[in-house]
Amino acid sequence: MRSFEEVIKQYNHVCWYPSAGNDFRALLFLSEWYYDLNHVDHGDDNAFPNLFILTDYQWLGNSFSSEEETPKYIVGDALYEDHRTRIIIKSIEQLRKLDLLYNSKLTYGDRPSAYNSVILFSVEVESKFRGSINRYRTSILYITIQNEMFVNDLIKPNNLSIEYLVLIRYGTGFLGLSYISVISNKKYVTDYSQSRESGVLTQQLNEFYSIDGKQWSNYGDVGWYSVSFN
Repeated sequence: MRSFEEVIKQYNHVCWYPSAGNDFRALLFLSEWYYDLNHVDHGDDNAFPNLFILTDYQWLGNSFSSEEETPKYIVGDALYEDHRTRIIIKSIEQLRKLDLLYNSKLTYGDRPSAYNSVILFSVEVESKFRGSINRYRTSILYITIQNEMFVNDLIKPNNLSIEYLVLIRYGTGFLGLSYISVISNKKYVTDYSQSRESGVLTQQLNEFYSIDGKQWSNYGDVGWYSVSFN
């Protein structure tokens, strides 16, 4: 059984979505096909994520059997499906469990049984938009862990390079928008309300694209930003 550290070395363009729950729409909105179709400015960097790391302290707990900590999903299942997008599992690999702390002060409820579980999905994303259909392959690493532990015990010790950060409807309590400091290549996608409340200086954020919030979180318009730090 491979470890997180072994797997992460395979990928050079990483997107992190903390508190993702079962929201896989980042795989659509951060794809080359979507950018080209909607004339989103690539800038000087044409790299798109080849690994989406999704973290949540409990969601995968609902996707494990009660008797064994093995995923209920099988190859061919849809991780996500709506009227225009399907994300189909092509392979599943359960990685070695982590051994990180659970801080009950950061979240609600007891530690889930699947906490510290790590699953690598190879998926095919099929999207239909404005009469165009696209399919592409990518990978998802779903880690059932608190976001703060991911930053302190996995990103920092492994010098993990995060090129894209997605914060959709994630509360600004605890570490909140200080997550922005982990971005290596400074691409940031968030609800507008998050950026207003974050305390991040406005001159650090350069918006280059936006969508109506109804297309994603239904919480506030979603903006794409490049980030620079003083």
